[in-house]
Amino acid sequence: MPVFCYTNEQLGQTIEELHPMGKAPEIAHRGGHIFVRDWQAEHRPRVRRENLQPEWDYESDAAGVHPDQVPEAVAYCKEQGVPTHFNPQTGNPVMENRKHRRDFHKIWGVKDRDAGYGDYGGA
Repeated sequence: MPVFCYTNEQLGQTIEELHPMGKAPEIAHRGGHIFVRDWQAEHRPRVRRENLQPEWDYESDAAGVHPDQVPEAVAYCKEQGVPTHFNPQTGNPVMENRKHRRDFHKIWGVKDRDAGYGDYGGA
């Protein structure tokens, strides 16, 4: 479900709520305060708290491996020159940026159907 943002200007607070697509109300009530939907906050890039850099980490379901195969996949990626962290619970690779995603797909020979200009589209 998508995340929708609501802001109360007087409090200077923005809250997030989950609603089905197309069902988000324009006004949200929380703690006796009224929050109005904030379209700009919904489309603002997310920021990591520790270093204030734009967040890009992308976990791919399609390019994942079985959780038991994570050590082998990590070793293979490192051997190919594209060190990659895999989520140990799901076996999904975590891409750090567009270049990492492109290089990862290239060494695995995976077709990236979301590839854009300059990305590796696959075979």
